[in-house]
Amino acid sequence: MEFNPIFDKMGNFKVIPVIAIEDAHLALDLADTLIEGGLPIAEITFRTAAAAQVIEKLKNERPDLLVGAGTILTIDNLRKARECGAEFGVAPGFNRLLVEDIKKK
Repeated sequence: MEFNPIFDKMGNFKVIPVIAIEDAHLALDLADTLIEGGLPIAEITFRTAAAAQVIEKLKNERPDLLVGAGTILTIDNLRKARECGAEFGVAPGFNRLLVEDIKKK
């Protein structure tokens, strides 16, 4: 069975920081700290209004950071995560509509 290479990258880490960040201006300092600390991965949750902006900023300005989206509750969240460049996504439970939308891509 072939796995997505993102899973291989994620598997290299013992933890994945889950981040709810309110201000996109703080995102780069956070990313730099994670990268310098040897943990170049972050799950940015959609629990804040800044989530999409933070994901996009990190993907554009810190390409060495593996960035995912968390707390994906709606198809709108899922689509925003994709548009912003999230490399993985996490939902707090199974949602058939999200899975069907993923299969369309």
